[in-house]
Amino acid sequence: MKEAKEKKLHNLFFDLSFSEHMNQKELYSLANQLSRSLSSVKFSKNPFALHFSSYNGEIKKIMNELKCTKWIAYFYEEDLAQIKDLPKNLFYLSPDADELLETFDETTSFIIGGLVDRTVTSCVSLNKAKSCGIKAVRLPLNTGAIKVICFNQL
Repeated sequence: MKEAKEKKLHNLFFDLSFSEHMNQKELYSLANQLSRSLSSVKFSKNPFALHFSSYNGEIKKIMNELKCTKWIAYFYEEDLAQIKDLPKNLFYLSPDADELLETFDETTSFIIGGLVDRTVTSCVSLNKAKSCGIKAVRLPLNTGAIKVICFNQL
């Protein structure tokens, strides 16, 4: 994370602790979406420093098959709550959060719950944010629209 601070990059964390909520097809979908996200970030004028927490178990196996370890990113086997030196201005993006994300600056970092959930289970990422003591916010999407989006659409 020190390198990200020196380059003044936004930190974008993907919380991969939701494997037990997904079947094999959803895990592969998650890994593919993360791969597309990396491509988008890599060619962005304002790139993020990518971090993957709970990089273990089945999702690690699948991402290794897709050669994800060659990505320029930070990989942590630990759960998000166990990572030392998390950025101070950190928000967990959750479609179920009460508070709307209205503004952010160069010191803001984000967490996205790594969950491909075809059945749309409510409050999973919100509950995770609360359990980690991290403020949850939602994106300013049309309230009448579907609240769930793919990672590469963010």
